[in-house]
Amino acid sequence: MPIKSNLTGDIPILKKLKPLFKDVSILILNDSNDATDDLIDQYIAESGPFYKIFSSFFAKLDSRHNIVCFPWALYLTTKDVAATVDLNTPATVHTDYCFNFMANRKRVNRFLMMKIIEWFGLTNMNYTWSGADLNFDLTNIIQEMNSIESPVWPDEFRAFVLAPVSIPKKWIDVPGDTLVTPTHIRPVNNKSVWHAGLDQMFSTTAVSLISESIDYQSGVGYTEKTAFAVLGRTFPIWVGGKYQAEQFAKLGYDTFDDVIDHSYQYRDTLIERCYHAIADNLHMLTDLAYATNLRNSMLTRLTHNRQALLTDCLDTNSMGCKLQPFLEDPTRPGYIEQLAREVVKRLKLNDSI
Repeated sequence: MPIKSNLTGDIPILKKLKPLFKDVSILILNDSNDATDDLIDQYIAESGPFYKIFSSFFAKLDSRHNIVCFPWALYLTTKDVAATVDLNTPATVHTDYCFNFMANRKRVNRFLMMKIIEWFGLTNMNYTWSGADLNFDLTNIIQEMNSIESPVWPDEFRAFVLAPVSIPKKWIDVPGDTLVTPTHIRPVNNKSVWHAGLDQMFSTTAVSLISESIDYQSGVGYTEKTAFAVLGRTFPIWVGGKYQAEQFAKLGYDTFDDVIDHSYQYRDTLIERCYHAIADNLHMLTDLAYATNLRNSMLTRLTHNRQALLTDCLDTNSMGCKLQPFLEDPTRPGYIEQLAREVVKRLKLNDSI
C-alpha cells in the first residue's frame, strides 16, 4: 500500500495514503495547520471520498469529509497521569466552585473566554492563568462581529471584549516550568502539574471550561485540558472549537447534553462559539448549590467517563494502547501503512477487514 506523495511541498505531518481497502482513502493528520484547503481539495480531486483521521490537535471539518477523531494527546496525557494516580475512584466528590479553566498559552479563544467571564461577572471559579500577556490583537474578532447581522450581545460588549484581561494571574509553580515565549509558559510535564494542584482544582469544581489549542479553524482538539476535566469528574464545556462535544460523544464519552447546552459548537464564528458556550450555560456557572446538586446526582455518569478514559489508556486491548507504538516510533518501516490498517480495522471503516 504505497504512500501517496505526488502533492508538492514539504509537508512532513500530512501523511497521504491511497489506495486503502476498496473505495476508502485516508489522510492522517497530526496537526492540520499545514494541511491547507488547497492541498486537501487537490487530494480529494485525485483520490475521491476519504476518511480523515486526526490526532493531537484538529482537522477542519465539512460535509465533504468522513471524519474519524483519534486524539493522541488525550490518551498519552491520561496514560502519563494515570501511572501515578489512585485508580480507585472515590465514591463521593466535594464541590467548592462552579467551574474551572486553564490558560497557560496565549490563544484567542482563551482571551475571549476570560473576557466573557468578566462580562458576565462570574466569580465562583478556580483557575490557572499564566498572566503572561493581558492584551490580544482582535482584528479578526472585530471582523467576525461586523459580519453578524443580529448579535445577541449589546453594543457595549464590543468595546468591553477589546480591553485587556483583568482576571488576576493565578499559576501553579512547578520546578522545571519554562517561559518559552513572553506569552507561553510550558509546564515541566502534565503529570507534575496535575499532582501539584490541578487534581484538587478539577476535583472540587463542577464544570470545566475547556479552551483547547484552536484558533479560528472549524475544528476540534482534545489535549490534557479535556483529559483533566474527565479525570476530575467535571461537566465539560468546550470554549472555541467547532463540533467539540459532538466528536467527543462519537468517541464514546458522555457529554451531558441533557443538562448542558452544547449548541454553541455549531455557531459559525469563534466569537459566537465562545460567547454562547458561557452565556447559554450560566445557571451551572453561577449557582453553586445547583451545580453541586447536579454533579452529585450525575456522579455515576461522571465516574463512568473517568473510568472509560482510564480504560482506553491503560487496557492493553484498547485502541489507544494498540496504536501507541505506531505513534511513538514514526520511523519504523511501514509506519503509516500499519497505522492506517489498525485504525481502519478498529473503527470498522470497511466491511472487508
